[in-house]
Amino acid sequence: MSNTTIIERIKTTWYDFSVGELALTAFIDNYHRDVDAPEGLPYPLIVEAREIAHELQALVWAIKEDCVVDTLPAFRSLTAWIAKVQALRN
Repeated sequence: MSNTTIIERIKTTWYDFSVGELALTAFIDNYHRDVDAPEGLPYPLIVEAREIAHELQALVWAIKEDCVVDTLPAFRSLTAWIAKVQALRN
């Protein structure tokens, strides 16, 4: 699967989550699965994507433990990462 397809899948699931059509845990599971694939990106972006995946996985743990958690930092990181990847494509 191409990086473009992977990035589009991440953007689509992000949109679905942001409009309430996808549960947070489902979004995180999808992201975690997809983030292992973009090997053609520059290494710093791959590392950053995996760090975001770990942040999101911590959110899943917090949700399962009924903890109150601030999701904003992880989502800001994700949107900034998507913007960087899109800038590479243009």
